[in-house]
Amino acid sequence: MAAAHLAAKQPTSCNPGSGRRGPEALWALFDAAVAALNRAGGGTDLIEVARAHELLADAAAQLAAEVERQDRVSGLLPVPRRQRRSA
Repeated sequence: MAAAHLAAKQPTSCNPGSGRRGPEALWALFDAAVAALNRAGGGTDLIEVARAHELLADAAAQLAAEVERQDRVSGLLPVPRRQRRSA
């Protein structure tokens, strides 16, 4: 018996044209990962589902890191202070 599948729906703020922050190339990877997860979730191959989740996690991590970097460069976020080493 095949399980009913609900497609992963992105929040509106993650949709193209919504003013999402970060490089378009990384968003293209994210969009492709969401599509891969939707395809995999419709099947029964758990390895394919796991790989799709991994792709999505990797794409989201790359986006988060780049947005954080941009925010630090712009001054929106403070530059992390280096911890002093005790002697």
